[in-house]
Amino acid sequence: MGEGGELFRRLIPPEEARRRLLGLVTLAPRIERVGLFDALGRVCAMPIRSPIDVPPFDKSSVDGYAVRAEDTFGASEEDPVSLRLIGSVEIGRAPPSAISRGECMSVPTGAPLPKGADSAVMVEDTTRADEAVRVYRPVTPGENVMAKGFDVRRGQEVVGEGTVLT
Repeated sequence: MGEGGELFRRLIPPEEARRRLLGLVTLAPRIERVGLFDALGRVCAMPIRSPIDVPPFDKSSVDGYAVRAEDTFGASEEDPVSLRLIGSVEIGRAPPSAISRGECMSVPTGAPLPKGADSAVMVEDTTRADEAVRVYRPVTPGENVMAKGFDVRRGQEVVGEGTVLT
């Protein structure tokens, strides 16, 4: 074979081949800001951090009553604790007031806890008579509550650089 054939038989290491090829190409990614609905299939150019806590407040994870856990200590089927019902919280609205010792407030799943409450008693563990709620099982602080920032903390990275958006 002639001199040209020898050229094709000379092998170079893969890293050297890669270096030579990349030297022939200029990669200049273009960064664009696009709306959420136009982002499908694109690559995230920089980390995205959450501007808020998710959830943004302590919320009940059960239908029941927002309470101070210590007010339920000692409750049992034979000797229930009686709490004064002072109101109810609605989904999407701030609690109408705080609760104090010996009080409770009706809360649906997902509703914010009123100030003063640190747990929620499931409605199945209570009975209600007018403005009194009898609690038949004690709860611990934080029980049946999804804490503020439980899913995502403010400042937490939620999408990493280089992530393909699906």
